[in-house]
Amino acid sequence: MVEDNEDDAALLRLMFTRSRILNPVQRVASVQEATCYLKGEKEFSDRQAHPFPTLMIIDAQLRDGSGFDLLRWMQVHKPQTPVGVVMLTGSDVHAFKLSYELGAQSFLTKPLKFEDFQNLVRHVRGLKLTTTSDATCWNRNKTQGISFTRIASLEKRVLLRAILTPSAT
Repeated sequence: MVEDNEDDAALLRLMFTRSRILNPVQRVASVQEATCYLKGEKEFSDRQAHPFPTLMIIDAQLRDGSGFDLLRWMQVHKPQTPVGVVMLTGSDVHAFKLSYELGAQSFLTKPLKFEDFQNLVRHVRGLKLTTTSDATCWNRNKTQGISFTRIASLEKRVLLRAILTPSAT
């Protein structure tokens, strides 16, 4: 997630937990940190500790620019773009339209509501929720799309799983 507000970031983490989505959640707070993360540069070069995101939630207003600046960067750097991109914004209709024009698959409005979040993770284009008895970590594989590293677990867990569709490749 790209979110500079600690409270909003904590709320998003809680929503992932309450939704039983157990993919690792990484957070950066600026456009510059987000581009470094996506490129795997600087402190984000270790992909074991900082796996490539499947879903990226981007706040529209960040301390060093806007989430729209990051969407523009991702349009130019397609191979370094997550499968799912969601914008966090207020209720400005222009912002919704611009989000879609710049490549976001969906948006969430602030203040965040749990019901909206659950609807989003179940319906964002190119992503699918699956139930499994083992936890999964995400790794991006350029030739096969998404590969998985298995971590043993005893209970059933719901995971966000990328399904590459023709429009996402």
